[in-house]
Amino acid sequence: MIHSVQSKKSLEQIDQSLREPAQRHNFGVLNILDLKQALGNKGFDLGSDCRVYDVCNPNAASTALGADVSMSSVLRCRIAVFGE
Repeated sequence: MIHSVQSKKSLEQIDQSLREPAQRHNFGVLNILDLKQALGNKGFDLGSDCRVYDVCNPNAASTALGADVSMSSVLRCRIAVFGE
């Protein structure tokens, strides 16, 4: 499922806007992948900024994995933040 929201905030402002509510809802940011930087390191120019946040609720993850460890393939919610 893709849910899209447009914003006039900078990437740094969106970063803070994402982290604070995630923590309030017991989610943690596990990883941030800066695709522009990662592709740039490989010689490719993405052109615009793009960060992918992996977020997870450890309580829900533990419950899901306890019921069926194959759920590990779909765990972590991903949130992409990018400029156009």
